[in-house]
Amino acid sequence: MRLGLKRNEVRLVPHNHEWTEEFLRVKKDIVKETRLEPYKEILCKA
Repeated sequence: MRLGLKRNEVRLVPHNHEWTEEFLRVKKDIVKETRLEPYKEILCKA
C-alpha cells in the first residue's frame, strides 16, 4: 500500500473531523463482511 510517504517519513497534520466518520464507515464494513462482533469497551471497577 502506498501512502505517499517516503521510507521512514512521518508527517503530522491537523486533526480532521471527517476521520471519525470514515473510521465508523470502514469499521461497519469490516464487521459486516467478517461477521465479527463489534468491539464493546468493558469497564472494570477496581
